This record gives sequence, C-alpha cells and structure tokens, in this order.
Amino acid sequence: MPEGSVKGTLIEGLAAALQDLLASGRLYRADLEVRLSREALALLEDKPVGVAWYPATLHMELLDVFWETAGGRDPEFMREAGRQSATGLIESGLYTGFVAAGRRDAELTVDGLLANTRAVAGMIKVLCDFVEIDVAHDAETDRLVLVYDNVELFSEAMFLTTQGFLDAMTTIIVSDPSAQAGGASPASRNGWRAERPVPGQMRFSRPVADFLTRSGD
Repeated sequence: MPEGSVKGTLIEGLAAALQDLLASGRLYRADLEVRLSREALALLEDKPVGVAWYPATLHMELLDVFWETAGGRDPEFMREAGRQSATGLIESGLYTGFVAAGRRDAELTVDGLLANTRAVAGMIKVLCDFVEIDVAHDAETDRLVLVYDNVELFSEAMFLTTQGFLDAMTTIIVSDPSAQAGGASPASRNGWRAERPVPGQMRFSRPVADFLTRSGD
C-alpha cells in the first residue's frame, strides 16, 4: 500500500463532527473501538493540529465512519461535505495565495481557465502530499479535464468528497462571472463527470461552456 499524508486542516472539521456525533449519542466509543484502528482512534481523541501532517489512511478511516454514521452512505451527503470543506478552507484565510492565483486571469479564454485551474490544483497538492494532478483542455470534446494520479489511498467517501470540493472551487476558477463581459453560465452542482478507471486514478471533467461565455455565444 503506498504511503501518503494529509494536512491536519483536512481532518480538524471531520474530527469535530465525529465528536459531535459522540456527544449527541448517535455514535458510541465502543463502536469506534471496533471500526477504527488504534492510531485513528488516538488521532480523534488527541484532536488533530491544522499545520501537522497525518497518515492518509487514518483520514480515510475517520471519513468512512462519518459517512456511514452521519450520512447513511448517501453519495450526495459526501459531495456536500466536500463543498463545505472547500468553502471553510477558502474562508479561513489560510490559503489566500492560492485563492488569489485562482482568480488572477479574468480573461474569458481557455488559456485563462487552465491557468486558474492549475493554481487551485496547487492548493489540493498542499493538502495531500502524494497526489499528482494534471489539468488539460480536451479540444475534441471542449471539456476541462483534471486527472488525479497516485490516489490508491482514496476511499469511496474521499472520491465523492473530492467531487463536492471541485464544485465549490468552481467559484474560484470562474473568477467572479457576474463581472465578466457578457456574463457567464453558472456551474451547476455535480457538474463534474467523475470517473475512476483504476484505483490509482480519478478523472474529473466538465464542459468549458460551464465556465466561459465566448464572444458571439
């Protein structure tokens, strides 16, 4: 199994949500002792630190318990969790450099869209030290394509969360569509086509038209 780490900022909110489930009686410590490894249980009890790095496998364990307990394994529940996670990271002010870079090129061009998307992808790499991301424009289908490699460690819950994360990040990539000449089509939820052809790769794509309104359209 490949090794990899995630930043504590990804786990802080998750740990707090699990603690809330424990406090409300929807989850019991005895359940966690059965479902979590000793290391994951210790991480939950010790409270993760945002600036620290933790094994990705522990994050996946906690995320899967949260999905099952709070979301009943509903895929849309985890997509929404991903949107909220992205929004929280943006609003925290911890990653303002990536946010600013993601909005840097306001031109309604494919090149500008690719530049903004690559800047935002850099934020994801800062949070997961093992993920490789390629951003490209498929000219044949006119779609923006993001390929995540080295993601064998990602559980199904993390795959769904990533879809929601990208939905929220769209607000950065578009670079304030209301201010663009001619307007822009608002990107709808679940607009990303998500595929996982092999365990180590995830592919996300959506029409460029979701982001850009070209002259004469």
